Amino acid sequence: MKRGNTLQIIETLARGKDTPATPIPAIDVLKGLSMFVVWYVHFSWAWHDSSWTALFRFSWYLLDVLGPSMFVVLSVIGNMAGYVARSNGTGKLTITRRKAVKASFLFIYGECINLFFLWRLGWFHLSGWNVITTIALFSILLPYMLRLRARTRIAIAATILICYYPLALWVSAVLASRGITPATIQLESFMDPVVAIYWFFLCQAMMTPLFPWIAVPLIVSVVFERFIKIHVSGDRASIIKELKRVALMGIVLVVSGIGFGLYPMMDFNGGAMIELFTPGTIFTYPFSTGIVAFLVRHAPQYLCYNTGCAAILFSIISHVHLRKPDLRHSPDPLKTFGRLSLTAFLLSHAGLLIPITMPMDTFFWIFVPLVAGVVLMFYLWGTRWREVGSLEWLMGFYTNATMFGLEYVDKKRQDRQDHGKTPRATPGRHDGEIDHVPAHAS
Repeated sequence: MKRGNTLQIIETLARGKDTPATPIPAIDVLKGLSMFVVWYVHFSWAWHDSSWTALFRFSWYLLDVLGPSMFVVLSVIGNMAGYVARSNGTGKLTITRRKAVKASFLFIYGECINLFFLWRLGWFHLSGWNVITTIALFSILLPYMLRLRARTRIAIAATILICYYPLALWVSAVLASRGITPATIQLESFMDPVVAIYWFFLCQAMMTPLFPWIAVPLIVSVVFERFIKIHVSGDRASIIKELKRVALMGIVLVVSGIGFGLYPMMDFNGGAMIELFTPGTIFTYPFSTGIVAFLVRHAPQYLCYNTGCAAILFSIISHVHLRKPDLRHSPDPLKTFGRLSLTAFLLSHAGLLIPITMPMDTFFWIFVPLVAGVVLMFYLWGTRWREVGSLEWLMGFYTNATMFGLEYVDKKRQDRQDHGKTPRATPGRHDGEIDHVPAHAS
């Protein structure tokens, strides 16, 4: 086979055919902004020295609104748009084989990250929840969530958020009485059922523990479901009206998160508190009672506040795109950075491979040109090099190659079944002469 033909086959498998949803550029813009924050947090986490440990951790708390929660919210919106597009207005939402294959790719990708960070737990690393595995799970559960009435989804989400503190406080107290922390959990620790409950549902050291993060797609589906359906229609006036409703619901969530979370608390993740309270030459955190609850990752107030902020920012950027169509359709570095967010997220861990520490001014002198160069490289990768070699490109190749293999197996199985059928002969005719049964006679 010629090299050109081989490349053409690879390109076809990578691109494939899919049912495209109506593009929503605000998703890529906000994902790009989210990836910028993720890069800052990961690199400053790896490279900060003791002079600005508290400042680094405090900035992490403040910027986390644009971190994993934003990434999860936007992924849920994108998945909703895809499901609605595939339903073709029939309202029948179900997980397709292609969607399941894509989710399996995300699970594999997420488990590779778990293996890097949680290798000491052996096979239990498979149970660790990070933002990638969480998105994969939500993409599978989403169509079944959308079958529920909005009131039912709200009730389930509210129950999860209300039950979080009693469950988390009980589990934390039991673990503390036994001298167990996330850092000291070993394989033998899982023999304790309380440790198992903590690890599988509540572990604060995880990026997105299943409980209470499972409430996020329920909330997002209620806030954005009408917008997605109206967006497919393309009616500009209706879209603008619905965006105002999305922003209003976002404000309600933000006010609820702040209103119920405007009190200091200690983060369940003790390591974060140690960093926050570390004296520094630049900044020392002044409040010994902790940090406000709506900034504490995984707290119910945090999820409401962050989801609300995502809804408000989404509404604002979508309004701008509607008023300035050139911005909506033209490529730009931030949008491309967001479109390649899976690859960007993976490369954001590169700083952990370089064991150095530095003061804050040195860090920013290095980090700012570094991330600017990375964003430019991603822009060229997405526009000139057609994303070839990126994780997004690889996911397309994996999905289409797997679908081709599954369809081939299905065809072979069907051929064997058809070949195994014995023709029904009619008395008085020669053997092998097939009797025709009219369709109306069956």
